Amino acid sequence: MKKAFKVRIITTLSSTIEFYDFSLFLFLAPVLGQHFFPGSSRLGSIMPVLLVYCAGYLARVVGGFFYSHFGDSYGRKKSYMYSIIIISVANLAIAALPGQETWGLSAPALLFLLRVIQGLSLGGEVPGALTFAAEHSKSNRRGTVTGLIIAGLSFGTALASGVIAVLYLVLGEELIRAWGWRLAFVLGAVMGGISLWLRLSLSETPAYQQAQHETHAEKIPLKRLVHNHKMAIIRGMSIAMVPALCFSIMYYLPRLQGHFLHVSQNDTFSLNAVALLMLSMLALLSGYFSDKVGRVPMIKWGAVIVFVFFPVGMFLLVQGKLPGIVALIPLLISTAALNGTYEAAIIELFPTHSRYSGVAFCHNMSFGITLGVSPIILEWLSSHRLFYLIGLMPALFALWLFYLSLSWKEQNNQSLVNV
Repeated sequence: MKKAFKVRIITTLSSTIEFYDFSLFLFLAPVLGQHFFPGSSRLGSIMPVLLVYCAGYLARVVGGFFYSHFGDSYGRKKSYMYSIIIISVANLAIAALPGQETWGLSAPALLFLLRVIQGLSLGGEVPGALTFAAEHSKSNRRGTVTGLIIAGLSFGTALASGVIAVLYLVLGEELIRAWGWRLAFVLGAVMGGISLWLRLSLSETPAYQQAQHETHAEKIPLKRLVHNHKMAIIRGMSIAMVPALCFSIMYYLPRLQGHFLHVSQNDTFSLNAVALLMLSMLALLSGYFSDKVGRVPMIKWGAVIVFVFFPVGMFLLVQGKLPGIVALIPLLISTAALNGTYEAAIIELFPTHSRYSGVAFCHNMSFGITLGVSPIILEWLSSHRLFYLIGLMPALFALWLFYLSLSWKEQNNQSLVNV
C-alpha cells in the first residue's frame, strides 16, 4: 500500500510539473512574440508563436513513438526517467535565450528547436506516467489513479496560469514583458529537478516484469499495435479527442477574453487558474465514479454532456452577461465529464506488450494534433468574430464518441498483469 501510494504521489506531481512547463508557452505567447517575432506577420507577432507552439505538439507525436518503443521494449521506468530531464533542460534554455534584437534570426530558430525538444519529451512523459501508475494499481482503483494524474495535468496548467497572474500582480505588465516572463520558466526547471530526484526511488511495474518472461514480445511494439489493434486505436483516439478539444479551448480562454473580449490580463489568468483548479478536482470525481459504475456509462453520459453543455458555455461566455466563473460552469462540467475516465479506458484497450505504445499513440495523436493546431484555428475564428463556432468543435466529436460507445466493451475490472 505504501509503495502504491508513493507511485501515485510521484506520477501526479510529475505530471503537474510537466504540464506547467508545457503550458507556459501558450499563456506567454504575446510576450514571447514581442521578443522573438516582433512585427513578423500581418496578424502581428502572436501567430508565429502559435505556429511554434503547434510544432511542439506535433513533435509530441514523434516523441511518443520513441519513448513508447523503449518503454515497451526495455521497461517503463527507464523511459519515464529521461523525459523529465529533457524538458527541464529545455525550459531553462528558453529562460536564458536572448531575443531577436540581440541574436537576430538565431533566436526564433533556437526557440523553435527548444519547443520541439519539449514536445518530444512530453510525448513520452504523460503516457509513461499513466502506464506506470496504472500497472502499479489495483484493477478496481485504476480510474481513480489515472484520474489523479489527469488532475495533476490540469493542476499544472492552473499552476502556470496562477504563476503568471502573480507575476503580473507583483511585477506589472512592463517588467513581465521586459524580463519577468523568464522567471516562470526558471521555476519550471527547478521543479523538474525535484521530480527527477523523486523518480529515482521508483521500481519497474509488475505487469511489465511478468511480460518479460513471455516469448512473444515484438521487437517493434508499434508494428504489433497497428497490425492487431486497429479498432482499439480508433476508440482510444476518439475518446481522447473530445477532452483534447475541450482543453485546447480552455487553454485559449485567456487569449480570447483578454484580446477579443477586452477582459484585463490579470483577471483572465486568475479566472483561468481557478477554473483549471476546479477541473483538477472534477477529474478525481470522474475517475472515481468510472471505477464504481464502469467506463462505458461514463463515456456515454460524458459525450452527451459535452454535446449539450459546451456550446451553451461558449454562448454564455461570449455574451458576458454573467460573472466570469458562473459563465464558465457549463464549460467546466462538459470538460470534466470525460476528464478522469478517458485515460483508464485507453489503458484497458491494449495488452502489456503494446500498452505503452497504444496509450502514447492514442493520447499523442489526439492531444498532439488537436492542441497543436487548434490555437491557430481558434485565433482565426476569434479574429473573424466567429466565437460561437468554437463551442461546436468538441460537440461534433462527442457525437461520434457516443456512437462508438454503443458497441464499447466494458473492461474496468480486468487485471493488467495477466493481459
